[in-house]
Amino acid sequence: MQSLIKILLLVILSISISNAQPNKMVERIKTLKKIRMIDYLKLPEEKAEKFLIKYSAFASRTEDKNKEIEEAIDNLNEHVSNKAIAEIKSSTAKVEKLQAELLSIEQEKNQAFKQMLTETEFAKYLIFEKKFATELRKNILKLRERRDR
Repeated sequence: MQSLIKILLLVILSISISNAQPNKMVERIKTLKKIRMIDYLKLPEEKAEKFLIKYSAFASRTEDKNKEIEEAIDNLNEHVSNKAIAEIKSSTAKVEKLQAELLSIEQEKNQAFKQMLTETEFAKYLIFEKKFATELRKNILKLRERRDR
């Protein structure tokens, strides 16, 4: 079953990358991640629905915060290029503040999931998040290597 999922992931990624539609690729990966997560956690249907609603809300908040961080870093980069020390200090503080807010969202998400899931389900959630990210990175690198050959 797990090798089938890896093959499916590779196919989805290769189709998405070859079509060069980043937004569709990201959406497909997000959808696949949710499907695999629910399958891995083995949540009952009602609990899975509630979990996915919360998960999606936190994912949206995280994406928004990451966009803010990217913008702030771009701004910081401009100030560094211009060697504007006062602006560098201000922009650096903004980046640090946004990073702290991102961490706070992650902690809030973990607390919400701890309340919603059993100990075992929460542990499996943490494991899944790490494994999925690692597997995704590896598969993307493999696809790039194949494409570059």
